[in-house]
Amino acid sequence: KGYQHFAGDYEGDFLGEEQWQWFEQGLSRSTARVNLVVTGLQVHADRWFDGKLVEDWSRYPLAQHRLYQNLLRPDVNAPILVSGDVHMAEYLRRDCKRPIDITLKRQQEGEEDVERIEKQVSPIQSLVEVTTSGMTHSWGTFNCPWSGNSYACNSKYVQMMTATAMHIAHINHAWRNLIDMLEPKQEGAKRRVQYSLDLNFGEFEFDWEQEQVTVRIWGEDQNLNKKEGNQKPSRPHLSNTWEFARLSAGKELSFTSTGKLADEDFTKRYETMLAAAFKVGAPKSFAVSEDDWICLPNQGTMPPYVKVIGPLSALTISGCIFYLTPIMAPVLLILTLYRRWYPRKHKLD
Repeated sequence: KGYQHFAGDYEGDFLGEEQWQWFEQGLSRSTARVNLVVTGLQVHADRWFDGKLVEDWSRYPLAQHRLYQNLLRPDVNAPILVSGDVHMAEYLRRDCKRPIDITLKRQQEGEEDVERIEKQVSPIQSLVEVTTSGMTHSWGTFNCPWSGNSYACNSKYVQMMTATAMHIAHINHAWRNLIDMLEPKQEGAKRRVQYSLDLNFGEFEFDWEQEQVTVRIWGEDQNLNKKEGNQKPSRPHLSNTWEFARLSAGKELSFTSTGKLADEDFTKRYETMLAAAFKVGAPKSFAVSEDDWICLPNQGTMPPYVKVIGPLSALTISGCIFYLTPIMAPVLLILTLYRRWYPRKHKLD
């Protein structure tokens, strides 16, 4: 009850210990150059003030933290999260730092050999997630997962309203795990916030010689083949290419920081996680230490009030547009006609 109803469940877990052991052992044995980790629920997303509205790994912060530690081990090459469930496609990214590196940096701030210091401190390590969902219904087309005579399912008007609300929610900068590309380097890639509300499926193309992976999100009726006659191949809804080295922890290369995360943000999150783990008496496998990676949204941390206002503002604006317009339209029409008719009548009189 109260605030705890909206807080994360630090004792919750999606996997049992037996499943964790299986997953961790599988990762430790992997020699793959790229590791695709598929989960039915989103991992990075943390968009609703009430975690019971939508299932995702952020609902269980310590379980999410344990997953991050496994994926960011130096011996796990190029991890990419692949998720679904939410009836839309998204590219998400979290940037991670270790508190011990931040502490070391602070201790050495007074030294003159800056180049040597930077080599001792690990750069921000990024972890990307590709969400692709769904092939039968989505927020931008038909958002009901069941058949029937429900008005909400069959009404184009309701579908337009919900799609508009989701568009607003994506572009109002409340959901800060989303990747925002100001100037995409890849031809045909979408600018700005990386999402699509259309029916979609994902495609991974691996270039082993160039050591990079291209991830595309395709739509329902898109032509994937090469040019045939006058028919050109369609553009994907989303497209991005990532080098293997940038996806791997411990490599010299990393993603460019957005500049929206400060060391204090990582330290504060670490202290919160540490206190929560101590409070619930978390077992050793879920413990939090200074050597752990602390992962935050690449577009900056989200204050609690933004987490509430962001989704609600999208629903409010969409509701005003689609509910008030039918009410106000006749009134405005009458006023317009009256303003045109009254001067004529007055002139004749």
